[in-house]
Amino acid sequence: EEALPEIRALIEAGPDNYLAAYRLAEEAERHLPHDPTLQELLKQVSTKPTLLTEPVGATVWAKPYLERDAPWERMGQTPIRDVRLPVTRMRWKVEKPGFVPILRTSSPGSYDYEAGVIVPQTYSLKLVPEGSQPAEMVRVEGTDEVPEFLVDRFEVTNRQFKAFVAAGGYRDERYWKQEFVKNGSSLSWTEAMPAFVDRTGRPGPATWEAGDFPEGKGDFPVSGVSWYEAAAFAEYVGKSLPTLEHWWAAAGRPRGAGDLITLSNFRGEGPVAVGSTDAITPAGAADMAGNVREWCWNASAQGRCLQGGAWNDQVYMFGSITQAPTFDRSQTNGFRCIRYLEGRTPGEKLFSPYSSDAVRDFAKEKPVPDEVFSVYRRLFDYDTRDLQARVEARDDSRPDWIRERVSFTAAYADERVIAQLYLPRTGRPPFQAVVYFPGSDAIAAGSSDKLDERLSFSLFMSYLLKSGRAVLYPVYKGTHERSGGRQDHYMALHDSGDPTQEYVDYQVMVVRDVRRSLDYLASRPDIDGRKVAYEGFSWGGYVSPIVLAIENRFAA
Repeated sequence: EEALPEIRALIEAGPDNYLAAYRLAEEAERHLPHDPTLQELLKQVSTKPTLLTEPVGATVWAKPYLERDAPWERMGQTPIRDVRLPVTRMRWKVEKPGFVPILRTSSPGSYDYEAGVIVPQTYSLKLVPEGSQPAEMVRVEGTDEVPEFLVDRFEVTNRQFKAFVAAGGYRDERYWKQEFVKNGSSLSWTEAMPAFVDRTGRPGPATWEAGDFPEGKGDFPVSGVSWYEAAAFAEYVGKSLPTLEHWWAAAGRPRGAGDLITLSNFRGEGPVAVGSTDAITPAGAADMAGNVREWCWNASAQGRCLQGGAWNDQVYMFGSITQAPTFDRSQTNGFRCIRYLEGRTPGEKLFSPYSSDAVRDFAKEKPVPDEVFSVYRRLFDYDTRDLQARVEARDDSRPDWIRERVSFTAAYADERVIAQLYLPRTGRPPFQAVVYFPGSDAIAAGSSDKLDERLSFSLFMSYLLKSGRAVLYPVYKGTHERSGGRQDHYMALHDSGDPTQEYVDYQVMVVRDVRRSLDYLASRPDIDGRKVAYEGFSWGGYVSPIVLAIENRFAA
């Protein structure tokens, strides 16, 4: 009478709650071991994966990915086929005497949305003898395009880079094999080297002083290095800078990006010690999202490429490529290395220069006639329906604002729009209000209940509240808890821009969510419906021409 409804409610609340639902179901199963309803609910949040190793007999341990401090639970020895696990991202530890331990992350099952069932995953891991690979590197499984290779478990640290400096790395020309080009002109090694000094003119990263890194920062990622310095270090240690494709393979994107970003260092306060976040990729590499941007091999129109984003970037930069001049020594620039396995050197295509897709120039487009535009505009119309608005939770713990989690009926299907309404403690109602549309990182960002912990909140919303205005943050279709566990699908749909009906339908739904949010604000006596503004960041800026061409209730 109590557990089953609560389990069902957790499942209906979305994948972020599956682990809690599973644990409650496990507890209930001790009292209701043969209850058919409970067994059906368990099928919705758990599965039995197959774990294989070569050779067999390896011990496997597991724990939920986000519970970094939780104890490891022993699953048994491989092959493993009959151990039930919750459908959530897990950390796996695989150990066998005489072999290199393996640390991986993945989900034990995936949801087949067409069939409406959870499909258990099968994982096959090849163990390698101890001493057969460097201890500081992890193995990344290969594909037809990217052969199997090794990647540094962590970003190169200040301490590691200091060894390169102490060994005369800046004085030994044999490590600097790439042509120096600056502003289109070639430089000799002698002409280029004066650019690679620290704050006191000594050879070393731009963030160092007197030829040394800041005290207590030995385990922090080295930063303030140019592409040439990164390439020289890689040569010194007998490794390489990763190509873009090798970096992506090691990062495992987009698998598990939401959980990875949750733990990653995108806090805007500076880098942290490598590995301290426990934000590891499916292959077991740490800190590939945030902390420092990482130089990659490939050339680009602006110089060379970096990936992963830095501590002061928006989280969506994990999925974006940054370009910078090869001499750029920004404090956000770091790197990690890879090593190609014998006989598995990648093809030349992977080393090709990166070119971004051409951006469509709308200023050169011929506008359609007004009667055609009116047809386009009607695509976003919807029937009037009762809001059935609810305040689901209220948090008044913050000194500058009060947060209400609200919901109301969507303009399509049998869905409800979730929204976070922030009310200022300064000023008096009715408040001016701002409807916010986030960047695409919201697709894989987890629960919207923790928005005020995100950098984007402090940059783009908190100042509005302190100025006495309300802010409504709708959870648009496909974002946060409205992704239904299909983050990869919605991210691909968002990125594609393909002229498919599904893409059109998705655009219509998110714009209708904006319009429906205005309906909700108009129903609140504490909001001035005549003074509502739209604020869009990144993705929100991209869709703003559509929103503002269709919806005339925005005053700014």
